[in-house]
Amino acid sequence: MAISTFSELKTAAANWLERSDLTDRIPEFIALGEAVINAQLKMRTAESDAALTGVVNSRLIALPAGYRQPRALWIVRSSGAREALRPTLPELHLADTASGEPRSWCVDGTNIAFERPCDQAYSFVLRMVGGLALSDASPTNLILTNYPNLYLFAALKEAGPFLRDNDLISMFEAKFESALQDAITMEGRARKLTTLSTELAGMSRHGSGYNVVTDQ
Repeated sequence: MAISTFSELKTAAANWLERSDLTDRIPEFIALGEAVINAQLKMRTAESDAALTGVVNSRLIALPAGYRQPRALWIVRSSGAREALRPTLPELHLADTASGEPRSWCVDGTNIAFERPCDQAYSFVLRMVGGLALSDASPTNLILTNYPNLYLFAALKEAGPFLRDNDLISMFEAKFESALQDAITMEGRARKLTTLSTELAGMSRHGSGYNVVTDQ
C-alpha cells in the first residue's frame, strides 16, 4: 500500500506488526521515531517559510510553532519584495529605544529580537528549519513523501521495546539505519548542489560571507 499520509502510516505499521490491538500506541511509536529522525537527519525538505507580523512598540516576535533553527529573515515591502535583515548574536545585539524599521535581528530565547522596537506592524518572513510532527491535523510532509520507509521503520523500531521483542528491535533497527543512511546520502547530494549554486551566485555578485546565526 502507498504510505503518504499519517493515516496510511498508522495502517502500515499495524500491518507490519501484525497487530490490531495497538491503535492507541502506534501514534506514540511514530512520535518517538520522529524524534530520532529530527536528531539525526538534517533535512533540506524540513525548511519552510513562516509569515510573521511585527508588534508596534515591541522589539520581539514569538518564534512560530515547529521552529528548530533559523535560516534567514526578510522584511516584506508593500510591493511584495523581500529585503534581508542582518543576523546577529544575542550577546552582540545592541538595543535602541527609539522605534523605527528593524535592520538586524537575532534569536533570543523563544523570540526573534530586533535592535529597535517596530514603529508599525511590519510584515516579515522567517526561513526556518522545522521539526517533524505528523498528526491527523497535519497528515503529511515532504519527508514522509520522499522517504516513507524511513518513517515506517522509525516507528516500528520503537515498537520493539514496548512489545519486549528483541528480534523485532534488531530487525527494524537495521532497516531504519539503512533507510536513514540512504536519506542522508540523498539529502547530502541535494544540499551540495544547492550550496554550489548559492556560492557561485554569491561569488559573482557579492563575494563569500559567513552567517553568524546558522554558523554556515
